[in-house]
Amino acid sequence: MNSLRIPHGALLLIADGRKALILENTGTPDAVRLTVHGETLQDNPPTRELGTDKPGRYPDPTGTGRSAVEGTDFHQQAEDQFVRDALATFAERAEALNAKALVIVAPPRALATVRAAMPSGVSDRLIGTLDKDLTKHPVGEIARLLG
Repeated sequence: MNSLRIPHGALLLIADGRKALILENTGTPDAVRLTVHGETLQDNPPTRELGTDKPGRYPDPTGTGRSAVEGTDFHQQAEDQFVRDALATFAERAEALNAKALVIVAPPRALATVRAAMPSGVSDRLIGTLDKDLTKHPVGEIARLLG
């Protein structure tokens, strides 16, 4: 359970790096009933399948050795981009539906990406965020967990 009351007509973004749901509360704050307005999935293979080269190396300034440079995490970059794209879609849908209240539910890492990329049109109407990963639950279970 949570202390966030989700009003009738509120639009919710439930997202992580691989799945995003846009839902609307068609119930009441006390009896949340969610209707799906959109779902997006991303197939994101691991970094080892995305990258083509090993991490770079550079000479150690204190001796004759060499030090490795940390490799790029292409998997995480793809997840972050997916979350930003989901947020843009959510903002467009909120504008089209003239939603007065918005809620974003995402795991902490995805929520950090959302906060960094949040347009003012979303932040002005945002009534709350929850740092939970609910994307693996069916919609009925999400409603129960948020109600």
